[in-house]
Amino acid sequence: TERAGSISVATGAAAATGTSLATLNGVTASDVVVSATVPTPSGALAGLGLVARYQTGTGVNMYWGALNVFSPTQYMAVIWKYVNGVATPVNLNTAVVSAASAANGVLRFEVLGSSLRLYLNDVLVSFGFDTTYTTGTVGIQLADRAVVDDFAAVTRNATTPTVPGFTDAFPANPPRNTLSTDWQERSGAYSVAADRATGLSTSQPNVAVLNGNAALTNGTVAADFFFTAAGQSAQVVGRYVGTNGTGDSNYYSAAINTLANGDALVRILRNVNGGLSVLATTTLSGYFNVADFTAANPAVELRMFGNQLEMWVDGIQQLTTTDGTFAAGSVGMRTSVNVAIDNFVTS
Repeated sequence: TERAGSISVATGAAAATGTSLATLNGVTASDVVVSATVPTPSGALAGLGLVARYQTGTGVNMYWGALNVFSPTQYMAVIWKYVNGVATPVNLNTAVVSAASAANGVLRFEVLGSSLRLYLNDVLVSFGFDTTYTTGTVGIQLADRAVVDDFAAVTRNATTPTVPGFTDAFPANPPRNTLSTDWQERSGAYSVAADRATGLSTSQPNVAVLNGNAALTNGTVAADFFFTAAGQSAQVVGRYVGTNGTGDSNYYSAAINTLANGDALVRILRNVNGGLSVLATTTLSGYFNVADFTAANPAVELRMFGNQLEMWVDGIQQLTTTDGTFAAGSVGMRTSVNVAIDNFVTS
């Protein structure tokens, strides 16, 4: 259904006359992946992009993952939320991409839970989080003379892993190279390559937890971490409840930080509504080689048994404490940018 403007089809592609919006009929979906091939932009274009969770009603209500023309030879990748026709950006980062890289490239808009991610040629160019819309149809919105081809939309329903016993060695899953459907990103974003998951966001912590009812009340959550420099941090997360199930909030974690002198700062943390409290801490002197932080790859464990919390590094117990704030919740990981994770295990 054409909701605005006019879209014609010729020579195997859809072209807009005026700012045009069209959505699929009879579709109501929550978690979707929408994609299309896009052309090279030209100066007068305002943008082109993919629509998800379009709602019928007063004005336009939807998410739009778009390439907005930044110059005659560049696009700006932006994720927009429309509420009654008023558009506001919800992305936490933007990327400027050249017309040459966009030419006949594949634009992909993934809307999974509260996570909104926009890719161009399998490279993450924008992401954000929003809970305004939970379901709706999909489509395209194009500026005057914009063209798209090879439109596709599929549902990508989340799976619910079983814990304890869940493991993830983060095998690459081309073409997406994202976390599997067992995971939900709650803050930041992750990419998957070379059998590791790596945090991408520089503007906020990268947090991902297991979906659904994957709650580990008593047991262990563990992972191997790979650092590249001083000033980085990584955590395994337990009993995550979030704020209404989202965000970087409300959990325990076993955290390790790289210090400039090569020491490792290790801590058991409690996050309440985004505020961190240190429940226990120590320093591992000379753990890292300051000339090559990649040489040490700590295996970090958070063990939870009732109110007792323990942190183990490389099979050695380093910390223990007690706290009763969180009795149950999901498990996951939290990292700064460019920190990689492998061998995530629950037991």
